[in-house]
Amino acid sequence: SGHGLKLILDVMLNEVASDGSFAACNYSWFRFAPSGEDRLPDPRQFGIPRDAAIARFDDASVAEELADSWIQHLTGWAHLGVAGFRCVEAQRIPAAVWRRIIVEVRRRAPDCRFLAAVPADSAIETLGFDHILWPLPGAGQDPVALVEDYERLRQAAPPIAVPEVPFGPRLA
Repeated sequence: SGHGLKLILDVMLNEVASDGSFAACNYSWFRFAPSGEDRLPDPRQFGIPRDAAIARFDDASVAEELADSWIQHLTGWAHLGVAGFRCVEAQRIPAAVWRRIIVEVRRRAPDCRFLAAVPADSAIETLGFDHILWPLPGAGQDPVALVEDYERLRQAAPPIAVPEVPFGPRLA
């Protein structure tokens, strides 16, 4: 663009729409909420959202196939002009999968950027991300804890402070 702006897409590799074509074409790669539209979710238990299909990264062969597919998709988008990806809930993907995806996409699209969007308390390793998007906690945060979080995250990638948690409560 004439103003130097570049497009960065949000991606969430661990979750896709349960009624979408990607989940339908690759059904064995995902876990789905139990059927039964009339049942209300039990708020005391974590479950799979009704509208989401959760990727089975815990199965090594499925994780390999998912990685291959995501490498193809991300590389294709990079070749169409996408400058990078904000990887939402990056902490939910196994480290070895992230390393492989980032290395392979960069081999094919060297200028592609990867930004990890994770909760501040996430344990994230050095995986090849260019930056970690670090949601600053609310007012009243202990300054010592803030510095400790920054130092911990800095070991994995340079943090960029953001005012809100992705998909969390809005400030305004």
